[in-house]
Amino acid sequence: MILVVVDAAEADRVSEGLRAGIGLGLRGDDVVVVLTGPAAGFSQSDDPRIVRALRTLGELRRPARVVDEAELAGLLVAARAIETWSSARVEVRRLRIGDREIEVDGRRFRAGGRAIDAAEVVAQILGSDGPIVVR
Repeated sequence: MILVVVDAAEADRVSEGLRAGIGLGLRGDDVVVVLTGPAAGFSQSDDPRIVRALRTLGELRRPARVVDEAELAGLLVAARAIETWSSARVEVRRLRIGDREIEVDGRRFRAGGRAIDAAEVVAQILGSDGPIVVR
């Protein structure tokens, strides 16, 4: 399953994340789109971009849903790929999976105190038939 996590506080970022969820599923992949954190409040938005994206996801039988941290943690572990949409103004973005934290800072990810080049991670993902574990 591909998990799209929308955790942004701005309507334009939320609508982009929702549209990404639509696009990722067009090849027939199993895609789950969730709204969490500040984005959860947009589940009842009257912004036409968000309304349209939510309606389209529903029509495609993969509606976006609001999740809390506990449910999100389970989805993160189950996902084979994760795409996150957070606030554009956040200087450092962090994604926590269990007790592991990946800090996204430009092109570098830090996991367990070690810097990892994003290009290297992408190359591994594209060349893999299974999960990629960053240690």
